[in-house]
Amino acid sequence: MSKTSSAVVCETNQILGKNQENVYFHSLYRVPEEFGSSYIRSAKSTAPIQICAVFSAQGEDTLAAMTLQAVLAKMQEITATTQQMSVLDYESFTTKVVNVLNNTVCNESIKHNGANIRVSMSMIIIEGDTLRVLNIGNTHIWMFRQGKLISLTENQTVAHRYVQMGAIPKDAEYTHEGRNELTQYLGRFAQDGEVLPDKKVHLKLMDGDELVMIGTGLDQDVPIQKLGVVIARPTQPETKASELISCAMKQGVKAGLTALVVRIESTLLLPGDAKIEEAAVTNDLSVASKPIVAAAPVAPAVPVAPVQQPASADNAPTIQSDELRYRMNQQFQEPPIPAFGDEEEDDFDDEDFETPARSRSSEKKKKEKKGSALKNILIGLLIFLICGVVGYAGMYVLFNIAHWNGDLKPIETSEQSFEELDQVMYALYDDTALYVEESLDSQTIDTLARGEAITLLASNGSFAKIRKENGLMGYVPLDMISEEDPTIGEKSETEFIDPTPIPTTPTEITKATSQKQK
Repeated sequence: MSKTSSAVVCETNQILGKNQENVYFHSLYRVPEEFGSSYIRSAKSTAPIQICAVFSAQGEDTLAAMTLQAVLAKMQEITATTQQMSVLDYESFTTKVVNVLNNTVCNESIKHNGANIRVSMSMIIIEGDTLRVLNIGNTHIWMFRQGKLISLTENQTVAHRYVQMGAIPKDAEYTHEGRNELTQYLGRFAQDGEVLPDKKVHLKLMDGDELVMIGTGLDQDVPIQKLGVVIARPTQPETKASELISCAMKQGVKAGLTALVVRIESTLLLPGDAKIEEAAVTNDLSVASKPIVAAAPVAPAVPVAPVQQPASADNAPTIQSDELRYRMNQQFQEPPIPAFGDEEEDDFDDEDFETPARSRSSEKKKKEKKGSALKNILIGLLIFLICGVVGYAGMYVLFNIAHWNGDLKPIETSEQSFEELDQVMYALYDDTALYVEESLDSQTIDTLARGEAITLLASNGSFAKIRKENGLMGYVPLDMISEEDPTIGEKSETEFIDPTPIPTTPTEITKATSQKQK
């Protein structure tokens, strides 16, 4: 399981007619009583399954906000049974989430005479050291790993579809009029078709990974270069989420101000460690469920008398070992004084004469005891450290041995060789798998379309390390890519189709009717 620290900041819209947003933050979400102020929460979690999500609703302001309340209440019910699970059936869980939440939005629309409500959702599910992403609509998720900012989701909008078709450039997507026209969303009725979420992201997490979830305001109105500068700073999740919102406000953004940051502190967390930290995590979550306020001044400490509890059979006072030892010494040090004779007095005098030697001997013994005690402590501490190192190394090997069984070794290339191999290549086939590692048995994180342009970074003869246009990097078989675009010279049927409908005049309709009657 993984140990995470996370924070969220959600601001109320300052203008009307914009998307209403809310968050699902480790079973917490923003309620109507908190709409009047900034929603700021932070938490640490060691749960085996951790779920966070960002929601954005299009529609009349009040109706959209209350629809999100109904959606998040259902979301809380669904995830309540999964929080303590060690293994999650991802397919059935995501199917249930999409169906239940979609029906909830549709029901809210029906209650308000068929009002138009469309909800976007971006969700991360951390199961152990594995990350899964569920995305619908135009909220966005980024991953910051080892100095690289990777986009984990694609906007499901008309504008992004035009970008994929090559009709408009990538830079024009967020200024296009179709940037808020969703192609997939929660709130689709049967006649609108099935909801098709994007859930192809499935990858292993690493220590230090950061997941950044942003609302529509930050995604559309703030350049990614400025967001990247804030995300790359080595700050805590609380500071980073607040700085992202401040950056958007400086750009003049007044709606869609939501930022949720999750940092992976450790992916090698044993169940015993999780139990030790359970109390701290619970306290953090309980504090997170209340608004953050300024700390009150601390009053000087006042001594308080201990509370006296009545003694009983079940709650009887016990004597500590030091007190018991003191009482026993008092009994032995106060024996009755016997009557001494002459010989006994002489013996007593001789013993008194030898007292200095005995005292030197006792001091020497005390020093030896102290030295042996310190030696025993050091030996015990050394044994503990050795056992800890051996145990950690053993568990590390146990959890990562599956990644070391591959025949292929990672390609080690310097920064200079990467620059020399930086060339444009093209995918030869549709649905070409993009792997996490140089192995056909590794996980697939994306697919390439035939003729899709990619950047070749490195090659070892059988696999190629490539980077897509959205920054996602991975490995593909070398024989699946080429320097030449395979689609050059091909004719697309859609190029010759005129989308303009043929006009029909009333005269033509009359003629056609008369001809049929004849």
